[in-house]
Amino acid sequence: MATSVSSNTQRRKAGRSASSVAFDLTALVDRRRIFPDANRDGYGDHVALRIFVPEEITSASIWAGVLHLAARLCFEVTSFTPPLLVNRPKPPSDGVLLSIDECSLIDCPDDPQAAVLFHEGDNHLILRSASSETLADALHALATASLREKPSRRSSERLFFFRRRSNAASNIPSSEMGYPAVSIAYRSDGRMDGSAFIESPLDAFPMKPLRTVVGSAFVNPIDLPSDIDLLDVTRDRGVFAADPRRPRFRRLVAAVRIDPEAISPELGRALADAVCRMALIATEMSMPFVFAGHAPKDRILLDIRETNEPVVEIRRISGPQDALHGIRISGRSPELAKAIREWTQLALVEDGPEAAEVHRFRNRVRQFGDLLFAGDVRGRWAHALAGFHAEEKAPLPPIAPEQKPWIEKACTAVGVPLPVVRHPKTIHRRTRWLSESYRLLSLLHSFPEGGGKLRVTAQISKPQMERKAMAQRIAYILGKLGYEADIEVLNAYKPGLSWLLDAVLPKLLPIREQVAAIRIEYRPFEPDGKALETRSRWVQELFPGPDRMAEVLDLPVERIRMVENPHLTEIYRLTAWSGDEKPLAVESFSPRTTSMPHLAAMKDGPWIHPATAGMRIEVVQPGKTIAPADQPTSGIGEAGTACRVLLDKSCPTDREWFWQVFQEEWLPLMEAEMVRRLKQEPFEEALAFWEDIRIDVAIEETDERLGIGEERICPMEALHEDIYFGLLDWFASFAVRHGLPETLQLGRIVPRVVSRIGESDPSAGLHLKPMAWPVSPDSGFDSGERFPTVDRLRFSSDHWEICWSNPPVMDAGKRSRLFRIASAWGFDADGDETCLRLRLKPPRQKADPFVNQSVRIDSPPLPSDRMLTAQEVGRWMRRLAAFPRLKVWPCGTSIQGRTIWAIEAVDAGCGSVWSAAKLGCLKPTLLFNARHHANEVSSTTAAIRMALKTAKSAWGASCLRAVNVVWIPLENPDGVATLESLLPDAPDHKLHAARYNAVGSEFYRDYFTEKPRFPEAAAKRRLWERWLPILMVDHHGFPSHEWDQPFAGIAPYRFRNFWIPITGLYLILPFLEEPEHPMHETAKRLHRLLDEAMSGESQIVEANRCFADRFRRYAYEPDPAAFDPPSDDALPAVPVESRLVETNAAVRYPEITACELIVEAADEIVSGPAFERCVRGHMRIEEALMEALSGAKS
Repeated sequence: MATSVSSNTQRRKAGRSASSVAFDLTALVDRRRIFPDANRDGYGDHVALRIFVPEEITSASIWAGVLHLAARLCFEVTSFTPPLLVNRPKPPSDGVLLSIDECSLIDCPDDPQAAVLFHEGDNHLILRSASSETLADALHALATASLREKPSRRSSERLFFFRRRSNAASNIPSSEMGYPAVSIAYRSDGRMDGSAFIESPLDAFPMKPLRTVVGSAFVNPIDLPSDIDLLDVTRDRGVFAADPRRPRFRRLVAAVRIDPEAISPELGRALADAVCRMALIATEMSMPFVFAGHAPKDRILLDIRETNEPVVEIRRISGPQDALHGIRISGRSPELAKAIREWTQLALVEDGPEAAEVHRFRNRVRQFGDLLFAGDVRGRWAHALAGFHAEEKAPLPPIAPEQKPWIEKACTAVGVPLPVVRHPKTIHRRTRWLSESYRLLSLLHSFPEGGGKLRVTAQISKPQMERKAMAQRIAYILGKLGYEADIEVLNAYKPGLSWLLDAVLPKLLPIREQVAAIRIEYRPFEPDGKALETRSRWVQELFPGPDRMAEVLDLPVERIRMVENPHLTEIYRLTAWSGDEKPLAVESFSPRTTSMPHLAAMKDGPWIHPATAGMRIEVVQPGKTIAPADQPTSGIGEAGTACRVLLDKSCPTDREWFWQVFQEEWLPLMEAEMVRRLKQEPFEEALAFWEDIRIDVAIEETDERLGIGEERICPMEALHEDIYFGLLDWFASFAVRHGLPETLQLGRIVPRVVSRIGESDPSAGLHLKPMAWPVSPDSGFDSGERFPTVDRLRFSSDHWEICWSNPPVMDAGKRSRLFRIASAWGFDADGDETCLRLRLKPPRQKADPFVNQSVRIDSPPLPSDRMLTAQEVGRWMRRLAAFPRLKVWPCGTSIQGRTIWAIEAVDAGCGSVWSAAKLGCLKPTLLFNARHHANEVSSTTAAIRMALKTAKSAWGASCLRAVNVVWIPLENPDGVATLESLLPDAPDHKLHAARYNAVGSEFYRDYFTEKPRFPEAAAKRRLWERWLPILMVDHHGFPSHEWDQPFAGIAPYRFRNFWIPITGLYLILPFLEEPEHPMHETAKRLHRLLDEAMSGESQIVEANRCFADRFRRYAYEPDPAAFDPPSDDALPAVPVESRLVETNAAVRYPEITACELIVEAADEIVSGPAFERCVRGHMRIEEALMEALSGAKS
């Protein structure tokens, strides 16, 4: 290529003209043409410049310069579309072409120490020199130039001269290649020792875009990766390292060594793709990092060697501490270039939505490594079967049904009989009993004939219609016996509330105009011995009766006062006062209760005192003799005399009857079976005892809304909670008594409670489905602590060969059988005593069938008044994937194999390759996690709405110029499956049994463990490692109405403050009450920021005020020792509980995540306006944080 430059005079003139301007591409071409910034975020969207190197150029020094320049161009952007090096000198229509031209002295500058850069048309640049060394130096100069936005001066001519200078003229340290060693990094303040946003997480926002700074070589030492993963060099076992002072920054620590003389253009172009990907990921790099010959020892070496071998080999290089450490890639030139391209698509792909096939490839290799080294249950079985000899060994252990398919294949492959399959036996129990109504009436079977007027007070846990019918039946029976009776039948569930609404309120309605105030006195609850109930237990049983009375009587709630009076003989006394402070009515009542141990298995545990059913009959006006002297009275009184109390007996409610069966029959049955399994079966690999603990209870009970918020009377909802938490308490006791490991769980608890049964007797059923425990045999092989590391790859035309050198020692026969088993499991593998080999097809990035541009994204609209089903969430993921700003991908799976989705809202540029690591450094990332607990239902809708808003609106585009946003819209899909199975029978109950995963376990403790027990825990950790978010929000919920447990102390003893909602929405903030912590001020400022944002949400503020007022009157003021004071803030905030501290990312990694806050909304389980309010609360938190970090305004 020989395009002449006009004349020597012109060249000298241009040289003088350019002498004061740095040799920089942006001196001739506007930076915006090289790095377009269409989204105006301050960073180049992609590289619009392409580089052409003629086939005749093979000089290693020139190619090193080309690779440096290509890497530098990709370092400056957030995305690029490969290839950057083209094989035709055709300028692109929407960019710039740079042609490299090594020419003769006739057509080049007359000084071989000079190179010229000039325009050949508007979009074509040519860099020309007669000397390969000069051309290489000029390329290096371009690669290390500032590439500034606005150069101080642009050359008046359309060409620039570059002149070599000796290293002696520079005070910058020289590299081994002879170039000045420089560092290039993104910094916030233009200084190489500057930083980004991690040191002041709020003061820095909204932050200005970081700028690349070119300076002297890095002086701060950095630890190199100690090991190399040939399949993934983008992480901490590859060619990048992190400075502890700047954990988000990734420094490229590779040294690419090429042949010192020449390389083929095809290989050079392949290497360009690799170094471009490295530079795209990096936020710090040193130059030179491509060396023609010797490379420094303080880098991870990438040694490229062209040989005559037709099969390309990629192997790990390791040696003594002072030796080179890295990767060697060698092979014949055409095959080597292809292999490097394939390896780039494999090892230089970050984990994320574009890496699905690569992720599967790496997982397949990991699975085979576990097989080779007995690293998991399958691997241990493979070794056990491969080394099995029936005549020498004991029989193989029994296997679980889930293990049969793959063990059967392995047994067939090696001719071993299939081990016995152990089928755990499902246990069923069913019970039915006489209804509480029948048993209550039976108290009258021996009641004598007589006369006079009686007062009958009965308690029965039944709906109002059944209680009215019960009153009629009692009246009929007593009338037949000769009595006239005043009969009052109250609900045995919360009898104090029933007394207020069913007995007292009807008496006050006729005089409502006269009632000015009401005073309710109550006796404190002070039982003998240990009790789970609190001192204010009798107030709890009134809730929310006084508010309902105030509404019906048209009184301000403050005119109905509840006052403790320890001198009362009754439990309650109510006095209604007139405006002139005269008593209008006085009523009193003492509920009927019983007592029992909280858990029968805990001999010295606390006791509970639930309300019970029963009947009391008193004489009002004596008539004739009550009972003849010869008639047994059975507790009626002295025979032949008229006594005041004729009958006072209790009988268990249907719920009590069930609870007795549950405690005395079913729990011992479960314990016996669990103890048997512990003795007879190995449980090292077990997750839980039971796959399902299903308890069906059908009792005719009240299910009635009260018109006070979401409050209701629903004893079966309370029974659901008692069953669930009672089982958890019982299992905690069992685990301690039997010394269980923390890894072994109870299992999924599924209480199905039904409140409507018509004429049927109450019934209950127990269905115990044991979880089959995977058995891990003695493999006869000790893998030790060694992780099966791949140390060599070989590439042929259509597959990779993954090699493990130094394989485990075994005889040839066992090795042969092991490979037959591997083949039966779908692995194409072989090997000998020196090497084991696995062959796999290269991963190919496929068009994601999940992304369907034809999906109608707005139809049907997102429901605003109810929770989304799991199926609807899946459909919405498909719709969201059609938006260009959103990346929707499966970031994890549940125990039962359900998908956990991630939604990433990023403005990554228009290139086909982008880097989350770089974007996470250049822009702060917010990570929002929804639906960790499946019964906390509003946050999934909030996440999808926020993703839609971010994807569709100008506000979202403005935010994404400065931040990245990531959502997990539904973290616990197995819990949601349980929830959806329970909802038909209990559509708006709290349903806490559905909050955990498929084995009934909380999994947040596994977020930061090396090997989490539950796969759900890996999804959030995976996204955290991918983005290193500055702020995280976990969206949670709490009951929207009273959470009572009659068999656990009324107000649940483990969660007292959740007995009734203390507010409608609040925050949990780490460091809020730790003044000495560096992030304390940040926590306070976050609270002020979000409190101010929420103050504009009038409905949420008013709901919070109402909840706080109610909590203050019913919980805190009656018993400040048991309940916390409510807050008057628009958005209350509390510190993190001690049990949650170690699971908080900001506590564990404050240098990365400044704050992980928790948002709690009263959404268990709401619909309608309450659901919409909770959704809006979650959204406003996210909006405020996105606006604070980006500077965008709604």
